[in-house]
Formats: sequence, structure tokens, C-alpha cells
Amino acid sequence: DQAPAYRKSRAVIALQLIKRWRNLAYDARHSALRLPPSVLLAHSVASNANRTRSLSEELQHQVTSLIVALETADRAGRTYHACNPRCDEDELTDRWPENVWTQRVFIDELRALAVDLERLQRGLPLSEMRKILERLFGEKPAQDAVRKYMDTHVADNDSNLAVHII
Repeated sequence: DQAPAYRKSRAVIALQLIKRWRNLAYDARHSALRLPPSVLLAHSVASNANRTRSLSEELQHQVTSLIVALETADRAGRTYHACNPRCDEDELTDRWPENVWTQRVFIDELRALAVDLERLQRGLPLSEMRKILERLFGEKPAQDAVRKYMDTHVADNDSNLAVHII
């Protein structure tokens, strides 16, 4: 059984959202490529957790931190490298990224995600927010979040909707 969201840390929820987004993005645009591994995403989130005040900030922070780490390796002309902090011999990046090109594909996807998250945080009409959320995280989670928000807030054009949803 999954624990309810209120029992999870913001970092754990951000990790779950990033993994869901990754799965949808790669299914839609990069089905022939190996997915960036969940353990690598978890390592990045754990390394950068507990520095924000809200879930939307946490998600944006985690995406930005991952972009910075990957771009640092990319600028040096190498692939990103991470090891298990408890066991240096356990390389988390032994199978991904296979090369700089697959790393750049993920960087580009993360940059697009960061742009969408920024747009959501700035505030948009409800219909546009729902479309972005559906594209990023899937139709059902987006509809459930919008429905929950609408049940607790009466205003249709609340510019803080994205902050409440993510």
C-alpha cells in the first residue's frame, strides 16, 4: 500500500513526480532509449533534499539540481558519474548515460520540464494549467489535482493554482 501524500516528505513526492514525468516523456518521445535509472534520480533528490518550503519549490529545486549536475559533466565532455554513498564500488551510472548524446537528451527534457514548472508557478488560466499538468504527469493525476483544488477553493482563476496542485 502506498502512504498518503501527507505522510511523505516533499523530496519523496518530488522524486515520484520526476519519475512519473520521466516515464511519460520517454514513452512519448524516446521509447528506444534506456530510461535514466530511478536509483540515479533518487540519489540526486536525496543529495539535494530539505532546502525548500513547499512542494512546488522542492520539485523545481530538484529538477534544477539535476540539470546542473548533468550539465557540469556535459561541459567537461564526459558523462555524469555517481556512486552509492555507502559503497564506492556500486556505480549508479554504470549503464546510463551510455554516452554524452543520451545524457543531452535527458538534459533537454529536464530543461523543458523546468520551463513548464516555472510557467505553472507564475500562474496561468486553469485550462492551460490543466493541459500542462496532464502532459507532464498524466491525465488522471492532473484531473484529480484540479478537482481537489476546485473542491477546496471557490475562485476559478486563482493564480496560485499550480502551487496548490504540485
